[in-house]
Amino acid sequence: MLNSASKEFLNDFSVEVTPKTFFKNREIIQNLKKNKRVFIAQIEGFKKSDMLQTAKQIFEDGNIPVPHIPARQIKDKNELEDLINIYRSEAGVKEVLLIAGSNKTPYGNFDSTLQLIETGLFNSGFESIYFAGHPEGNKDIEVSEVGIDASLRLKNEFSKITEAKVILVTQFCFDVDKIISWSKSLLDKDINLPIHIGIAGPSKLTSLMKYSLECGVGPSLQILESNFLNIGELVSTYSPNNFINELIQKIELKSNLNIENIHFYPFGGIKELIKSIN
Repeated sequence: MLNSASKEFLNDFSVEVTPKTFFKNREIIQNLKKNKRVFIAQIEGFKKSDMLQTAKQIFEDGNIPVPHIPARQIKDKNELEDLINIYRSEAGVKEVLLIAGSNKTPYGNFDSTLQLIETGLFNSGFESIYFAGHPEGNKDIEVSEVGIDASLRLKNEFSKITEAKVILVTQFCFDVDKIISWSKSLLDKDINLPIHIGIAGPSKLTSLMKYSLECGVGPSLQILESNFLNIGELVSTYSPNNFINELIQKIELKSNLNIENIHFYPFGGIKELIKSIN
């Protein structure tokens, strides 16, 4: 069960959906507090028309659509500009998450989020721009020409020239101490971006481990496994509540951190997530 401090901290949480998940759970999301940020994951294979329709419906329901814009799925600057314009004009989009994308081979000219912001198309017209944060590191970025620390510093510099608030949304992780130390390390490096911590929602443990491996969640997965030592328990459902209580307690103890919010990945379903945190 969540304690009172955790419930207060979760007052403005955001949630991530795919177009299919959103329309399946639209009524549940409508019943949440209005102006809820709903991130729309653009997984390879989803049509841009599906993304747009989802963003339009979220906006019409009184919530805030935050579509993913994956660099490796965009042909060139003209296509990017067209995409931005149609999101703004037809779906009221003022916030976006910029990611490299899950596909290894770029479809067009872009391979990274840094290349997206170099176009200048995100310098104005947005209220918030999100980038992915990786408390456990990210192999793709670590082996790139830029490197993970340099990439974060460039995004920090970008925050000084764009009109938007620049925010890091992290991959989910099961190690509270790793999250706290990573957040502190950014401040030590003068990377002063606000952070929204990604948390996995309730899910069967076998499914959650599968998602974790697919998403590159590394060492902290051992913490999850160590709490469920026998095979029989692996069919049970993971609840994030104890993790959230511990995380919020340590955030409050380290009051100088830039952690501002919680972002949920509801792998087991939005209905189960809402039940779990209420």
